[in-house]
Amino acid sequence: MADTFIIRWPSLGKQVRCDKIGHNQHIFDWWVDQLPITTVQSHTVVSGWCLRMAAWTRTTWTWEPGTEVREDMSLSPDGRMKIQRAPAGEATSVLIKYGQRTENLHDMTFANVREEDLPTLREVGALVWDAVVRTKEVILVECVKETPA
Repeated sequence: MADTFIIRWPSLGKQVRCDKIGHNQHIFDWWVDQLPITTVQSHTVVSGWCLRMAAWTRTTWTWEPGTEVREDMSLSPDGRMKIQRAPAGEATSVLIKYGQRTENLHDMTFANVREEDLPTLREVGALVWDAVVRTKEVILVECVKETPA
């Protein structure tokens, strides 16, 4: 099973690499099995600096909800990714923290953007924020499996 996947924003010419973390590795593996995914990139509005994407997945979750490790995202490092499921169907939301988070919710985290890619993540975050609150530009995001070099 892969230990890395790629998130890219083609219209921005940007991408970051995301790695498996020490907990919830089964969630990371499930997410990578759903790839590739293309959706609209969004941003949280009141809870801090987090990119948000919602996507339909091919399969529903394969683990028993309530058994995952959860983290306080306000204390998590920048680049940490969390996952949550919509109340019905296979709709899944993924959030990526790239700065201060004001809500201290305990979330299911499963991946982290590589340290060296954090400046790119922050740049994308600022561009998406501007698109959400000012320009209304639609920015697509792609999550893809990493291909061997």
